Parts: sequence; C-alpha cells; structure tokens
Amino acid sequence: MKKITSLILTAAILLSFAMPISASNLPVDDDIETILDVMGIMTYDASGRFNENQYVTRAALAKILVTASQYKGAATSTSRISPFSDVMHTHWGAPYISVASRNKFMTGYSDGSFRPNSYIKYEEALSAMLRLLGYTNGDYTGAYPAGQIAKASDIGLSDDVYATPGNPVIRSEMAKLIYNMLNTEPKGGNAIYATALGYKPSSELLTIGDVLDDNVTGPITVKPGTVSSLGLTSPRVYRNGNGASLSDIESFDVIYYSKKSNAIWAYSNKVSGVLNTITPNKEAPTSVTVSGVTYQLSYYAAQRAFGLDGLETGETVTMLLDKNGKVCDAYAADELYESILGVVTEISTKTVTASDGSKNSNYYATVLTLDGSTVDILQSSDSTSLVGQAVEVDYSTGKIRTISKGSSSDSGYINADALTWGSRPLAQNIKILEIDDNSNIISVSLSRLDGVSLKSSSVLLSSTNSSGAIDGLILKNVTGDMHKYGIITKVERNTVSDGLGNAAPSKYTYHYDLGGTLGTVSFSGAITSLGEGPCVFVYDKGALSEAKNLTRATNVTLLTPSYATVGGSIKHRISPDVIVYKVVDDNKIRTTLDEALSHDGAIWIYYDNIQSAGGMVRVIYLK
Repeated sequence: MKKITSLILTAAILLSFAMPISASNLPVDDDIETILDVMGIMTYDASGRFNENQYVTRAALAKILVTASQYKGAATSTSRISPFSDVMHTHWGAPYISVASRNKFMTGYSDGSFRPNSYIKYEEALSAMLRLLGYTNGDYTGAYPAGQIAKASDIGLSDDVYATPGNPVIRSEMAKLIYNMLNTEPKGGNAIYATALGYKPSSELLTIGDVLDDNVTGPITVKPGTVSSLGLTSPRVYRNGNGASLSDIESFDVIYYSKKSNAIWAYSNKVSGVLNTITPNKEAPTSVTVSGVTYQLSYYAAQRAFGLDGLETGETVTMLLDKNGKVCDAYAADELYESILGVVTEISTKTVTASDGSKNSNYYATVLTLDGSTVDILQSSDSTSLVGQAVEVDYSTGKIRTISKGSSSDSGYINADALTWGSRPLAQNIKILEIDDNSNIISVSLSRLDGVSLKSSSVLLSSTNSSGAIDGLILKNVTGDMHKYGIITKVERNTVSDGLGNAAPSKYTYHYDLGGTLGTVSFSGAITSLGEGPCVFVYDKGALSEAKNLTRATNVTLLTPSYATVGGSIKHRISPDVIVYKVVDDNKIRTTLDEALSHDGAIWIYYDNIQSAGGMVRVIYLK
C-alpha cells in the first residue's frame, strides 16, 4: 500500500469526507436500551436483563407506544375496560390497548379481536409508529405494506434495523425502531418527536444525558462511602451507558443519581496529560489546555482544582469528564494511580505556559492506557525508540519503563462465548483497544473478535487479573474498523505542459463515493495499487493517508444480515456499517442491506480481510 506523500487536502475536501448522519452513527444497542429504560418505555427486568431476543407481542407494543407518546398519562386504572372481545378488563395491557386503539395508532381485526398475545410483525410495528407520527394512508405510495415500508425508510424510521416483513420483531430490533421514532420529525413537524415529550436533545440524536429527569443530582466524584451515603435502596445502575451493578462503580467515577427514579448513572471518562495553560487565569478559570487539547470546565470542583493553590502548568494531571464531556473535577495524576500500563504512541515536544507567562518546551512520551485514555510523561530527551513499546508508568516518580508485552506463545482463536484466547482465559469485563499505524484508536468488543485468529505479533500489551485471566489487550492493525470504506468511481490522468514544451508530471484525480458522500481528491503521481471500485480509506490526523482496493468475491450463495457465504462454504462476516450499491449499467446507486437480502440477482461482496484475520464485508454490489 503506497503512501500518498504528496496529497494536500483543503478544509473543504476534508469536510467532504465527513459521513452524514446515518445508521452507522446511531448509538450502540446497549446505549439505546438504556435510554429507553430511563424513559420507562422499554425496561430491563428485575435481574437487569433487557431480553433482547424475546419477541414483542401486540399488547406489549401497545404499552411501548403509549408510554412513548403524549398519551402516556391516559393509560390509568380508569381506562381498564374491555376494548376488544379478547381483551378482558383484567388483562394487564387493557389500559394501553384501549388508549392505542382510541387514538388509532393500533387497530384490531375485522372479527373484533385484538390478539394481544400474538407477536407483532415488522410491517405492523412500522404502520403503528407511522400513525403515531401523524401519517395516514394517503401518504403512502403503493399497497400495504410496501408503501409503509418505503415511507419508514424515507424518514429514517427503519435505519439500522434488520427485522424483515412478515416476521415477528425481537426486543432489540423494536428498541431501535422506537429510538428512531423518537429522533424522527412527525409529519409536518420541524423538530424531532422526542421534543413533544419534553426532551431537549443536545445534539442530532437523543442521548442518555438528554433523558435524565429534573431531579438528578450530580456530578459527584466517587470517594469511599459516596455511594452508600446517597440513600438509595437497590437502585438501577448504569455505567458508561450500560446496565451495571453497585460493585461496578469505582473510585473517581463521576456519578449522577435520582431518588425519584431510584437510579445511578456512573461515568469513568478520564483524560490525563500535561497541563499546558489555564484560561483566562487561575483566579477565575473557565477552560484548560491539556496535551494540546482545550477542555471547558463545567463544575466548581474543576474550577477549584485549577484555581489558586491548585494544579500548576507543567504537571501531569487527570481530569474527570461529566456526561457532556466537560471537566467536572481534576487531580494530579499520582493521586489516582500509583502506576498504569500502556503503549507509547508518540514522542513529541509540548509547550507549557507558566503562570507568569513564560513558556518552555520539553519532550513528552504519549502513552495509551488500557482504559482508553492517553497520558503524557516528561522525557529528558527524544526517546523515539519507545514508540510502540509496552510500558509501565510510575506516577510517583514520573518515570516509564518498558515491560514484556505478554508471552510470545499467546496465540489462537478468540472464543467470545467460552471467554478464551487459544488456551488462555479471558476476563468477563475485558477491555480491548486497537491502534493502527497512524495512532487512530478505537475500543473493540470481545464479540467483534469472535472467531479471529489473534497472533501475539498483533498484541502490543496484555494484562491479567488476580485470577490469571486476561483483562486488558491493546492490539495493532487487527480489525480495520477505524478506517472508512467506499468506492473510487473514476480515475483521471491529466498531463500539463510546463510552458517550455516539456510535459509536467501527471496529475491524477480520484473521484470517490463514501457511502453516498461524493467528492474528488487530486495529487501528482498515481497510487499504484488503487483503481476504480470499492476501497478502504486510511486517515492520519484527519488527512487521507492511504487507500487500497478491497478484495472481491462474486460467487455469493447465501446472504444474511450477519454473514455472506461464498461458494457454499466460505463465510464472511458482514460489517454493521456495510455500504450497499445497486449497479445499474455503469451507475452505482446507494441502497440498503434489506434490499440486498431480498435481491434475486447476482451479489458481489468486497472485504478487507478474511474473517479469521479480523476482516469484514465492507461493500456489497447488487448486479
């Protein structure tokens, strides 16, 4: 893969590579389930399970929709009547079925029944949600259910949903449908549906922070005894958006709690680095710059930490971030950790501004830690040889030392269900990070690595818990999930004279389509490995650095939402963010995975690597 060494991208070109809001930008399933649980629309059971694979009944959907609507208060004991012949007034769902049918977003059958215990089909769920959003039969083109399915796709209601017409819907898919509905504008509206329920989204999509009720107290930094002093009895607990238990909350987590909801929301987001500047001054700080990045202070604890008699520029600090990503508290790093393991990603110079305005520059090693944060450690010289090394940071001395990254014999297949890597056990709560050659970092789930043959050469660092199970891994270049995928639609070569009769170096222009976002990029000289067709695009600090065509397979004998089978036996995992194009003559038209699943023509898949090496199908052509 050849580096694009002469590529210069303008701000406009960089912006043109930004992906639009789409299914790939939705929160992960656990976050969506947590949001709906907090809102009381779809909740966890008493054991803390969401029961993702459980089918949704018609009665259950009536309750879900009423609870997710402005009619929520109407479903009271006084509405416990018999609205249908097969729904007695004693049925738990009678109030919700009554409200749903009275407001016409759910209907019964021609025989006068409602069939409350029947499983709701995909098209029935879409139709009910569209009615709740104000759509009527006159808004659909085509007969039922094609018209409703098309309208749902047009307005984003079915984004990232893999349920199919004619089949019942499981709870995990229903949760995505409801979440999409909350983030969809009603017919004729100019704001998403959630605003009608009193929520004010802070970004394009509803977040956990947006749905916390008015009686939430926080942020609070967890210290010994903090949680027990809140006065909550068996509260629901969420940590970083996922269901958790009280024992999962750690010291120096940031928590919010609600006595009304009997719930605690904990966040472990931390940022460590060298304190560069305090703005505007230590007397009244409002923001700080740490390792070159500026952060806003949101809480008086943070203002106190950086104020008079507080932290000084040049110190290595650890900041605690609140649910909105702002700094709510801060400490000298050695107050939180005695030592920490990580991998050196960069050696660079950083400038520190002292309180008297003087500036000085020193070498720092940037260390990626197992919790996903980075920390800068002062170095006496340019220690470039440390890059890529596994190290232990001793906060008491400010020193780092190289350590063994793990046994060279560690290798084998990852089995997510059995919690094993070859013969080695994996911890249930294992933390996995991945980094590429350009220091792009992502968090990787264990399920993502299921079936991958992980070699010790791809492991930069592994750590074990007291039981000997691996509880942390930092990997390099395994999944490729941090890259972008799309197609090169056209390659142009232009040779320009230098005005003296000599041919100047050829200028190549590549036309690209990144999942529907079109653009061009030009530079002198060709990328020898790059031609028209599906590609992987690699970025270095926001700038395109590499591109390479994906591998094609045309003999696809079976396609499911999860896998493509080639030649009847070879299986390739489908990326959750797979991009699908319908090929009509020479045109590539963006479409959906749902259409691919029902396509009766030839299907070509393009993948970055085989499944056992961490690869996935990134692009699909429908011929």
